[in-house]
Amino acid sequence: MGQPRLRLVNKAAAEAGEDAPPPVTPTRSRGGNNVESPSSSRPRRARKSDVGIEEVPETVSPVKEGCLRLYQAVKEMSKDGEPLCLAFNKLPSKKEYPDYYVEIKRPIALDIMKSKITRGVYKTVSEFVADIDLMCSNAQTYNMPESYIYEIAGDIKRSVHTLAADALSSEATPMSPTPQIKLRIRQPSADKSGEGADE
Repeated sequence: MGQPRLRLVNKAAAEAGEDAPPPVTPTRSRGGNNVESPSSSRPRRARKSDVGIEEVPETVSPVKEGCLRLYQAVKEMSKDGEPLCLAFNKLPSKKEYPDYYVEIKRPIALDIMKSKITRGVYKTVSEFVADIDLMCSNAQTYNMPESYIYEIAGDIKRSVHTLAADALSSEATPMSPTPQIKLRIRQPSADKSGEGADE
């Protein structure tokens, strides 16, 4: 699910099974050169040869994972052995189809959705499904009802809704209501207030 992030590690420490020591902060000497403080108990500054690269697995949120699964399902959909997504991978050329951008106010394609997944723009799976719906309705608005693209737009939309039913139902399930706390404020009774005055 995406490319793993990389981090720099100290090779010697990694070989010994340790984490890299904290970097040494150089101090200024009178001559203006950066030197390590001799009285410091900090470890020596890492050299370029000591530094390696290690893959850090990327944690994927449930929303991102759900969106990626649906995206991949759309990419793998086919009819009669031909992928359905070919016409939806990228927006139509503005040069070849200038009228598309006059008629369609919110154009979207699979490459844009993939970028939004990667950047974490979608906060829910239903937002991704809404973009699929928009993509399909754009195709059906622009193309004639008897066209192949109009037909496969409907197929993609129905398939995504079927596949996303579980994810969407879990999002729609309301959380249990937060219990309301009632505070009771005790007011001092008249009997108790008079006791302290007599003494």
